[in-house]
Amino acid sequence: PGRYRGRSYALEADASTACYFLTLAALTQGRVRVANVGYDSLQPDARFVDVLERLGCRVRREPGFLEVEGPERLRGHLTADMSLMSDQALTLGVAAVFADGPVEVRGVPHIRRHESDRIRVFCAQMARLGIRAEEREDGFVVYPGRPVPGPVLDPHDDHRQAMAFALLGARVPGIRIQDPGCVSKTCPPYFDMLAQLGVRIDYEPLP
Repeated sequence: PGRYRGRSYALEADASTACYFLTLAALTQGRVRVANVGYDSLQPDARFVDVLERLGCRVRREPGFLEVEGPERLRGHLTADMSLMSDQALTLGVAAVFADGPVEVRGVPHIRRHESDRIRVFCAQMARLGIRAEEREDGFVVYPGRPVPGPVLDPHDDHRQAMAFALLGARVPGIRIQDPGCVSKTCPPYFDMLAQLGVRIDYEPLP
């Protein structure tokens, strides 16, 4: 056997985490570019920009970056099969709250057995916002509405729930998330990064 040799190797950015920041652009009529992950990535979540485009976003797909610019109003009245990018099912669900028509997420029955029953928990937390979200066996349907300000949302110790819920804070005053530290499983500085992009983040001590 030969000897190991040191060498440099460039690693892609995490496309799953990038999707939250790209969706932030969709929600705020902003523009976000994520470098070091392109449309030619082998990570399936890089294709989430296709879904954002269906919602009305302007998308740039390049080998070295992805860029999303949000529209004045997100388009609804669509069904999305999220089976190949199921980690973004909740991300799409949050975006759907602000669309101009219902959005159905399908193809993700297995997310009921992740860190939480993601379908059940998501729909229950949307009810706290005053948003109608109906469970389906393999997904859910979100009916857009005007979210109630100031709810406390419980992610059930699920980083994907917490990261998606945090995006609501860009549009809805006073969103509070229990146990926000669960995001450390994926992206420990997540809330600081949102703050850098203009989302107001306040940390409250535990009661």
